[in-house]
Amino acid sequence: DERYRTLLDRLSRELKLSSLQRDSLIDAEIWMHSLKFRIWQATETDDFANDPRVYLTYASDSVFGLLPQSTLPKHRNVENAAMRIGRIPNAIAAAKESIKTPPKILTEIAIQRTQGAIDFYREGIFVLADESRQLSLMREPCEKAVASLTDFKEFLHSEVLPRSNGDWRLGKRKYSAKLELE
Repeated sequence: DERYRTLLDRLSRELKLSSLQRDSLIDAEIWMHSLKFRIWQATETDDFANDPRVYLTYASDSVFGLLPQSTLPKHRNVENAAMRIGRIPNAIAAAKESIKTPPKILTEIAIQRTQGAIDFYREGIFVLADESRQLSLMREPCEKAVASLTDFKEFLHSEVLPRSNGDWRLGKRKYSAKLELE
């Protein structure tokens, strides 16, 4: 939240929007609007405490998108993927510290998505990257990710699900503000 505020403040002070070319102006406006939305999310919804699915974005989506979408050479994508995968245990540790009382439905979805991430790191990523599991740089990070995600799934099921009594509804005021930002 503070990092986004600082960056938005700096952009507002340093960018001379009136002097930008149309394409650059549009890019700057999109970036600044995105920062405003992130500030709103951090202050109004606290997804890190109330939505366990957010951690799966870091744990699987950030790696999955890298492989089919990057224009870098395959070996570079595999190296980058291996580094990202290696950070999954850190993301899971942060999740276990941060998740409070999310809505039950979001916890149930997170449990299902975690199983999908486990399956992806056991097998799917090697197929997607056209890599042999035995020879891939991703093998060891994937094994650690699977162990961490398996533990996370159990944590969600045994510790978070019983206390998942949060409300997924935003309410009129927050919904109106979110709609304006989206």
